[in-house]
Amino acid sequence: MKNTDSMNDLLSATFYSCALAGAMYDKEGKLIDLNRAMITAFSLSDKHDFVIDNLFDNVVLNAHQQDLLREGETVVCDEPVPFKVEMIHSDCDDSIGYSLWLLEQGKSEVDRENRLLMGQLAESRMLMRMALEDGKLAAYSFSFDRFQACDKKHCNRCFQFYGKTNTLLDKNRFICRALSSVRKPDDSLDFFYLFNKIHDEKLPGYNVIFHLKGQDGTYKMYEVTGKGADLDEEGVPHVILGSVIERNEHEHEEHQGAEALEMLKSTFLDNMSHEIRTPLNAIVGFSDMLEDEADPVARKMYIDIIKGNNCALLELVNDLLEMSRIDANMVVWDFENIYLTPILNAVYEMAVSRVPEGVKLIVDAVPEVVIHSDKRKILQILVKLILNAARCTTKGEIHFGYKSLYPVSVQFYVTDTGRGIPHDKLGLIFDRFVQLDEFEQGVGLGLAICKGLVTGMGGSIWVTSEEGKGSSFSFKLPFECDRK
Repeated sequence: MKNTDSMNDLLSATFYSCALAGAMYDKEGKLIDLNRAMITAFSLSDKHDFVIDNLFDNVVLNAHQQDLLREGETVVCDEPVPFKVEMIHSDCDDSIGYSLWLLEQGKSEVDRENRLLMGQLAESRMLMRMALEDGKLAAYSFSFDRFQACDKKHCNRCFQFYGKTNTLLDKNRFICRALSSVRKPDDSLDFFYLFNKIHDEKLPGYNVIFHLKGQDGTYKMYEVTGKGADLDEEGVPHVILGSVIERNEHEHEEHQGAEALEMLKSTFLDNMSHEIRTPLNAIVGFSDMLEDEADPVARKMYIDIIKGNNCALLELVNDLLEMSRIDANMVVWDFENIYLTPILNAVYEMAVSRVPEGVKLIVDAVPEVVIHSDKRKILQILVKLILNAARCTTKGEIHFGYKSLYPVSVQFYVTDTGRGIPHDKLGLIFDRFVQLDEFEQGVGLGLAICKGLVTGMGGSIWVTSEEGKGSSFSFKLPFECDRK
């Protein structure tokens, strides 16, 4: 045992003192350490500034070279500088990691330019880190494929915002759960909205503003920016890069509050005067006609019209009350452990009679899932989304269901084959009083209510659509909600 330890110490000392610049990686290709020659070669402050921080998650090695490396072949590359990578074997001939060595370079102009490029990269990373540490700023990298935030030094400031311990477990939950659980319940936007906006709509970038609870228990306002990276052939990003910066609460509110309030007030009065008057006129008019009508067929038709307008008026009043409760943060929540398939069946029974003829309402087959949430609110959201789909669909199908994203969340969806949503309305679709069709009945509160309820349960909601082909509304809810 003593001889083995001595041998290991000797090998370790040989690596760190070797004149040839080298790097060591584990079996997953993650950087373990650099020797002194590598740090000196590129004037690095530490290993975190090295450009090849992961052999299998880095553009320096292409896919073919990565496959060869995994198969045990030695890989030689010329850029950004000449180097080779080979597998390290144990005494049992098992793979235990990889080594990277810079090859001897001549004094050619190309070699000097490559070395200068690497040095500039290291300098840029050092300057960026200094800026992040000195300013009220944090940077993050989020991968859809691994569903986790990057485990980088400059991500640490994000943890300081909300006082979580800086552990690997917390890092993996950084975007997935931690942030969404500590923001203000009445914030309309969150990280998930930002990510889905960039990913689903293939936007080059986007930003949202919301509040996070600090270590002292108070809320501060932050602006989160995101930009898509690692695009596939269809332009869909697999990675989101971005920053989190603290903003001035009062400045933001004063700038947007007055303008938004005035516009909201005007829109509300215009819509309400029309929407209340329309069913009331129908009720009063057909009630008068009913008095003098002797024909039983005509009387039944008048009664049906009156009942329909009564329902429309009642739905309008209920939506207004629900929206006011959301705005005042006075929604009554009833969280419990619930089975989701009975909810889907109940939604079907409530909505199927209100779907137009020629349109099929289909509950997709799904495995049973149990979550801790509010059953009535989920039912309410799904019914509103289906009725919204029914208003936009004259033929085809409306599908709804969910899929488990255990252990983080459950994603519900309602998909239709309707007329779709114009691209310029996608960003406004969840705002109150927004209607796709000016002749459509209603004040445009249904989707805004859905967003308010989803957000109140710690989730996020979004839509994808293509004009002429249909739309798909989705919302995610956590498996467990801490909201009381």
